[in-house]
Amino acid sequence: MESGLTDWLETEHKYDVDEEFVIPDLAGLAAGLGVSEPSVLHLTASYFDTPDLRLAAARVTLRRRTGGTDAGWHLKLPVAPGTRRELRAPLGAGSESVPDDLAARASAWTGEQQLRVIAILEHIATPQAQQVLEVLAKSTPNPQVAQAAGAALQRFGKRPANQ
Repeated sequence: MESGLTDWLETEHKYDVDEEFVIPDLAGLAAGLGVSEPSVLHLTASYFDTPDLRLAAARVTLRRRTGGTDAGWHLKLPVAPGTRRELRAPLGAGSESVPDDLAARASAWTGEQQLRVIAILEHIATPQAQQVLEVLAKSTPNPQVAQAAGAALQRFGKRPANQ
């Protein structure tokens, strides 16, 4: 692996609940756990591709993300349905140019075409929701809360760890 790059295998799940879903009051339900305001991450991602969207056509993603715990450059390559190999590079000193290592890897799809920003997305995320539901589903002494958390996880397509 080139210096500065890290390599991850990512299987991503996206979750959603009905508009009527309300997370129950969680205060004092599990020993040793507390309730606090969720952390809020302000993320900005600039997506790069060729003018004719060759990366998108190949299900390859190249982005520069700021904010959050994974700020940096991300090149996501398809491995299998729902799973991608992610190569990451640090942001560098204010540079908004695609790092040479990642541009070289993307060139298998881009050829000689120039990479350019095709979209900029700003996102506010609260990443703890799934972890909270998983903890509640398996450790709360309140069966109604455990059932509600388990039901939410099942709607998300995930079973609680203790089932």
